Amino acid sequence: MKKVYLILLLLCLTIAGYAQSANTYVFTRSTGTYTSIVGGPGTVNIPNTGLSNVGVCSDDGYTASIPIGFSFSFSGTAHTVLSACSNGWLSLSNAATNSYPGSLSYMNSLGGGLLFPMWRDDRGDQGTAAFYYQVSGSSPTRVFTAEYYNWNRYGSSTDNMNVQVKLYEGSGVVQFIYGTMSSAPTDFSIGISNSSIDYQYLPSAASLTCSVSGYSSGGSGFPATGTILQWSPCNPSLSGGTTPFCANTTATITATPSGGTWTSTATGVATVNSSGVVTGVAGGTATIS
Repeated sequence: MKKVYLILLLLCLTIAGYAQSANTYVFTRSTGTYTSIVGGPGTVNIPNTGLSNVGVCSDDGYTASIPIGFSFSFSGTAHTVLSACSNGWLSLSNAATNSYPGSLSYMNSLGGGLLFPMWRDDRGDQGTAAFYYQVSGSSPTRVFTAEYYNWNRYGSSTDNMNVQVKLYEGSGVVQFIYGTMSSAPTDFSIGISNSSIDYQYLPSAASLTCSVSGYSSGGSGFPATGTILQWSPCNPSLSGGTTPFCANTTATITATPSGGTWTSTATGVATVNSSGVVTGVAGGTATIS
């Protein structure tokens, strides 16, 4: 008998009736290999302008309208360009500012689709710091990668912090991948947001979960080399095993029930109809078989 185990997340209960919010994205943490895009095919370098506050490779600067290379959906909004700030964040809203530190008020002013892998008072014009981006793969599964290379905090030229932000076409997945660093501050803000009431942040460098309330600015250190922080929309493919699933969303099971009829062990958590369409109802665990 084919079974599908669904874990309905309590934090997903707020998404009914409107586009998915940032705080309902499914967060996972894993370890992998950091591979720089420097020198890779199609990699673009945004040069240091030599001017203060001008361009991402400066002190308190930003570069706007960087092409993603495809239409990337975040919280139900499609984006084709983004801006990158020297202070360690990307804006899918293409915000033209240099805001820091990572405060709730700045989350509001920077708008939807704020991705912050190392938000603090950083700079990109010291030492060998550089900023690169690349679009790899082919439609409909292309990947946009932005790389902060040998980045530094304000007042230092030897931190050499490396981090990438990856955006995945089609799936809508966001990843932060952390590379090497020589030294790093312990007061980063790390996470994703749409506003001061819709966010996820990493409470500490080693946290296995994100928080969606009680935001504290600058609470995290720089995650260990090879750390992958991933946020995925609640739109899984249901075929078997244990699958995180959001309430008030639906998906169709791709398997066929051996008994001829799909059933749910907990209809208060998830229901399933004769066509295999599963509907999340509330937080908890349900077995569909």
